[in-house]
Amino acid sequence: MALASDVLQERLTPRSAATRAKLITVAERLFATRGVDGVTLA
Repeated sequence: MALASDVLQERLTPRSAATRAKLITVAERLFATRGVDGVTLA
Protein backbone atom coordinates (compact mmCIF):
# COMPACT_ATOMS: atom_id res chain seq x y z
CA MET A 1 0.00 0.00 0.00
CA ALA A 2 1.42 3.38 -1.03
CA LEU A 3 1.82 6.17 1.49
CA ALA A 4 0.22 9.54 0.79
CA SER A 5 3.70 11.08 0.49
CA ASP A 6 4.64 8.48 -2.15
CA VAL A 7 1.53 9.28 -4.18
CA LEU A 8 2.26 13.02 -3.91
CA GLN A 9 5.85 12.54 -5.09
CA GLU A 10 4.63 10.61 -8.14
CA ARG A 11 2.38 13.49 -9.18
CA LEU A 12 4.89 16.32 -8.72
CA THR A 13 6.84 17.68 -11.64
CA PRO A 14 10.50 18.45 -10.94
CA ARG A 15 9.70 22.16 -10.83
CA SER A 16 6.79 21.77 -8.40
CA ALA A 17 8.87 19.42 -6.23
CA ALA A 18 11.60 22.07 -6.05
CA THR A 19 9.05 24.76 -5.14
CA ARG A 20 7.57 22.53 -2.43
CA ALA A 21 11.02 21.81 -0.99
CA LYS A 22 11.89 25.52 -0.93
CA LEU A 23 8.62 26.42 0.81
CA ILE A 24 9.20 23.75 3.45
CA THR A 25 12.77 24.95 4.01
CA VAL A 26 11.64 28.56 4.49
CA ALA A 27 8.80 27.48 6.79
CA GLU A 28 11.22 25.45 8.91
CA ARG A 29 13.59 28.42 9.15
CA LEU A 30 10.77 30.76 10.20
CA PHE A 31 9.55 28.28 12.79
CA ALA A 32 13.08 27.86 14.18
CA THR A 33 13.57 31.62 14.34
CA ARG A 34 10.17 32.75 15.61
CA GLY A 35 8.85 29.73 17.49
CA VAL A 36 5.29 28.51 17.74
CA ASP A 37 3.87 31.90 18.74
CA GLY A 38 5.45 33.71 15.79
CA VAL A 39 4.29 31.43 12.97
CA THR A 40 0.80 30.82 11.61
CA LEU A 41 0.22 27.08 11.56
CA ALA A 42 -3.01 27.20 9.55
